[in-house]
Amino acid sequence: MHDLSQRDGVIELSLRRDPTQFAAQKVTRQSDGSFQLSDAHSWKVRVFAVEPDGIVVERPWSITQDVRFHAGMLLDGLMVDGLRRWTFTCRIQEVFRHALNERKQVICLRLSRPGDVQDGQRRNYFRVETVGAALPSAHLWHLLDHDGCAEYEHYCRLRHRASPEERDEIIEPPSPCLGDDFPTKLMDVSAGGLGVLVKREMDWLLPTAPLLWTKIVLPDIEEPLFAVSRLAHWREESDVYFRLGLCFNFDHNPSYRSFFVDQLCRFSAEFQRQQLQRKR
Repeated sequence: MHDLSQRDGVIELSLRRDPTQFAAQKVTRQSDGSFQLSDAHSWKVRVFAVEPDGIVVERPWSITQDVRFHAGMLLDGLMVDGLRRWTFTCRIQEVFRHALNERKQVICLRLSRPGDVQDGQRRNYFRVETVGAALPSAHLWHLLDHDGCAEYEHYCRLRHRASPEERDEIIEPPSPCLGDDFPTKLMDVSAGGLGVLVKREMDWLLPTAPLLWTKIVLPDIEEPLFAVSRLAHWREESDVYFRLGLCFNFDHNPSYRSFFVDQLCRFSAEFQRQQLQRKR
């Protein structure tokens, strides 16, 4: 755990539940044809510090959940180190503001030291691993200003819902104010964010953690998806690449969230169905 805090590592936390159900996080189809996450109260969080009597982590957050954390709440945890995985239980000791540096503070949880540590299995539903799959690369731009994002996201939603004939009549608004762009390799995708590889020369991202304008092109979805994301965590993947974990952000346009999540859930469910068919 101490090593994780030194390299800006992460652990997974979830609301306390039956230990036999730790890995369950499924995508289910609703009666109206939409898809919804079940048993989805699970988050990946950064470890900021390991103290003698506990662990300091960032407060969990996800676009699909709104949970109020308080002292005394029990949580399940999952720590991964290479091929080894451990599950554990912990209790929130306090919710407080933690100083990352002289200028920035973040809301964090102080957790009790892990208890009931056991070998565990990482959750394997809904986050779709795309390694080896024929997927186009996602594309990122440094987002300089939020202005224009909501309007362009509304345009994206209209094109997804329109027929091919109607799309020609939809007027494209100006793009948001963007800075540098850079290609990425898409590694995994979920309702909460993306895992991507970027070349090491993009290391300016890591200390500044800017907001990013994100374009995603997925199979069986004719129109690309656009959304704002931010850097949640990172690690060195090789001498050539960093692996970034990106978290989608809808603070500027909350009404866009349900549409965007539904599109990713549809893709995830179809992708997993095809994977299961190939294994049979």
